[in-house]
Formats: sequence, structure tokens, C-alpha cells
Amino acid sequence: MEVDLSERQAIGFSDFIKGLPVPTGLALLRVEPLQGSALLVLEAGLVFSFVELLLGGPKVEGTKVEGRDFTPIEMRVIRRIVKILLEDLKKAWEVLYPLRFELEKVELSPQLAAVVPQDEAVMAARFTVELEAPVGAITLCLPASVLKPIREQLLRGERPQARGDPHWRKALHEALMRVPLTVEVELGRVRMPPRRILEMKEGDVLRLPTGVEEELLVKVQRVPLFKGVPGLSRGQRAVRITSLPN
Repeated sequence: MEVDLSERQAIGFSDFIKGLPVPTGLALLRVEPLQGSALLVLEAGLVFSFVELLLGGPKVEGTKVEGRDFTPIEMRVIRRIVKILLEDLKKAWEVLYPLRFELEKVELSPQLAAVVPQDEAVMAARFTVELEAPVGAITLCLPASVLKPIREQLLRGERPQARGDPHWRKALHEALMRVPLTVEVELGRVRMPPRRILEMKEGDVLRLPTGVEEELLVKVQRVPLFKGVPGLSRGQRAVRITSLPN
């Protein structure tokens, strides 16, 4: 059996979920000692091929996916594969940070595997599996928010052991730098009773408590990070960063 890294990308979680076929083995993982969950995706063709091998089937040349749900036997195979993979994941992460992955549950529908909000960025690494012939792929999906507590350590390349793969660290760093983030500028807030909101019509004016020259709050992924003042840049509305919030 050969396993090769075929693709790695930073992508929004909603786009990642939309690209998953049904059925798919979706293992929800608890990431320790960090807070949050990750997702391990096993393609149906891979699961069907492993079942054939376990049951003494013929030479594997890629099992046809029939568009059906997994049987109880196939679900047990998924759990067995995941437990083996989690041990390998633990060993792989030891060179960067001692993470442990614990299986929480296995789902079949992508809609039931929401480990983070739809608009959050995730890191997805896809590994192709060959058993004399390509049979499917395994994808590890790690939310950026889960890695946030150790982000600086990962970027600096610190690790508890002296060994490690510098090319992998460089690839992780470059992938993190390409993660798309949502930047918002808050113009102001106002409280209104429901009746006033229901009576609003086109042309009404909302008076905000923020002065025209006051600093505005700039948020990244809904987290306040900067303050800035509004203006124009190359004919477009813009905000000039002035300070970090207290």
C-alpha cells in the first residue's frame, strides 16, 4: 500500500464541505490539548476496497461507488481505519507539537460534520491511497481556529525534538499565509426597538454615535484587531490603520 500527499490547500469550510460526495466517511476528531475538533474524511471507494480485501475479495482495481449508504460492516471498517490513522497522525505531529487526536463519532452526511462555522478557514491535506491501483483518498481537515494557540510556534518552526521535515514546515507556513480571512470595519452601533425596525423604509437615516473623524474598529474573522480612520484611496472608500485596540 502506498500513501502520497496529493494536495494541500487553505479553503473556506463551506467550500470544503460542498466538495464532498455522499456517502463519505466523516470522522470527527477531538484535538488535544487544543480546543476544538478536526475532520478526517475517507472516500467511499477507499472504504469499499478495504472491505473487499478484508473479506478475501479479488485483486483491488478501484471499487465502483454505488451511491448507497455504508453498511454496519463498512462503518466498523471506517472506525478501524481511523484508529490506525490517529496513531500515525500523533507520531507525525510530534516533530512540531505533541497533538493527540481522539475519535468522537463517525458521520455519513457532510451537513452533520460541522466542526466549525461555515465561513471559517480550514487547512485541508489530501492523501491518495494505492492498493496495487488507486482506490481513493483520505483528507485531513484542520480548522485555522484550532491551530491558532500554537500558530506562532508553528511559524517559528519550534518543536520539542531536534528532528523534523523543514520542507513540510515551510509548506505549512506558506499555506497558513494564504488562508483567506474576512476583514470588517464597524461604523457604529445603535439600539432600536423592534417596532421602529419594522417601520423602517427606503430613505430612512440611521444616526450612529460614531463621529466622522473618530477611529473605527477593524475586525478580522469577527475578532477586534485594529483601529483606523475612514478615507479614500485610489477613488475607493478605505480605512487607514492607526492603532491596536487596548
